[in-house]
Amino acid sequence: MRDIFLILYLSIFVSMTIRFPVIGIYLWAWVSLLNPHRMVFGFLADQPINQIIAIVTIGAVLMNPSDLKNFRFSRFLIWVSVFVGWYTLTTFVFAVSPTAPNMWDRNAKIMLLIALCTVVVNNPVRINGLIWVILVSLGFYGLWGGLRTIVTAGAGIINGPEQSQLSDRNHLALALAMTIPFLNYLLLNLQSRILRAGLIVQMIFTSIAIIGTFSRGGFIALSIALGSVLFQHKRKILYIVIALAMLGPMAMQFVPQQYLDRISTISNASEDSSFQGRVDAWLVAFQAAADFPFGTGFEGPIQPAIWDRYLPGVESHAAHSIYFQVLGEQGWPGLIIYLVVLFSVWRAMGDLIRLGKSHPDRRWAYDLAIAVRTCLLVFATGGGALSVAYSDTFFLMVCTGISAHTYISRNVEAGSGMNSNSKLRPKRIGSGRKIIPAV
Repeated sequence: MRDIFLILYLSIFVSMTIRFPVIGIYLWAWVSLLNPHRMVFGFLADQPINQIIAIVTIGAVLMNPSDLKNFRFSRFLIWVSVFVGWYTLTTFVFAVSPTAPNMWDRNAKIMLLIALCTVVVNNPVRINGLIWVILVSLGFYGLWGGLRTIVTAGAGIINGPEQSQLSDRNHLALALAMTIPFLNYLLLNLQSRILRAGLIVQMIFTSIAIIGTFSRGGFIALSIALGSVLFQHKRKILYIVIALAMLGPMAMQFVPQQYLDRISTISNASEDSSFQGRVDAWLVAFQAAADFPFGTGFEGPIQPAIWDRYLPGVESHAAHSIYFQVLGEQGWPGLIIYLVVLFSVWRAMGDLIRLGKSHPDRRWAYDLAIAVRTCLLVFATGGGALSVAYSDTFFLMVCTGISAHTYISRNVEAGSGMNSNSKLRPKRIGSGRKIIPAV
């Protein structure tokens, strides 16, 4: 029965996609992040739902050329295209793993979604719509995980949906940590007190859910995200003092000793057996990159033909690092391209900060750029201990900032000034200085 309800729900929005391609993007992102078909525990669990949505969305974009008129290749999209081209070469020419084509198919679809986002999500309303879709999708796991952690007093470890990129608790913790800067973005720009209160509650439960994953990398990512958010608010020192005064004693009373013991291992990681496994994986990735300049393809380093060449008799491990993951799979050229992709995001957000900082009508873009930069910092730090280099969550979040950068840059170049044209001015919700953009 749940399968039937989900099919009806998806059918309605897929049919609407034909007229409004942006709905297809939202639906694609929603299914990718929330994985509702994995929750109905029926025949839909293994069906290519997103493939169907993708085909309809691509067709809708081609049939509605209005969005293509304003499309432009950003530096980010150019380097993403180069990266896709490179890992296509390593997959079909130099790959070692028989599963490499399957991994290529999954990651190519992610990058296709990102490319379509930059085409269709091209104004503030659509950008904020995508942000809401991301936060509602991942917010479900934040709210559910926070409640479960509280109810079980931390006894039940939080995991994501099975057979998804968030199934691993460490991956889920990082994804939840990356939502915090965007929750703060909405908090800074929404006027409704009810919505603002809801965002604060969501932020609290998300933080508790991250703790409930028992992920050390998640703890580091959470610390960076919350620290960045606190320093963006007025009276930030007061917020920090209040937060420490309230959460410190609560943590000591309710956080399980098991969690505190696990977090304490961060300071003596060299004595942790799992850390030694990661060092082995990093060593294999480094040596494989030296011996195979064009990489070994997706999941290549963990194949016996590669792993046993350097550490025979030692159990193979995943890289547990976005940097060594890309290095071992795509070689040094692939890693360099990947780092340029990340740098292009940082640079684009720097431009957006400059364009929005001193202009009241672009303040939303400034706040969004800060959120994306914080997300990038969280990903670059937390991802240093996780194999999530091709994370759809991260790239979707980045897409919101890239789309905002393209939108603002296009209108600045057109000489609109964002003041003379009322269609480009943000609409005030309620009274006060808080605004949310609309067109």
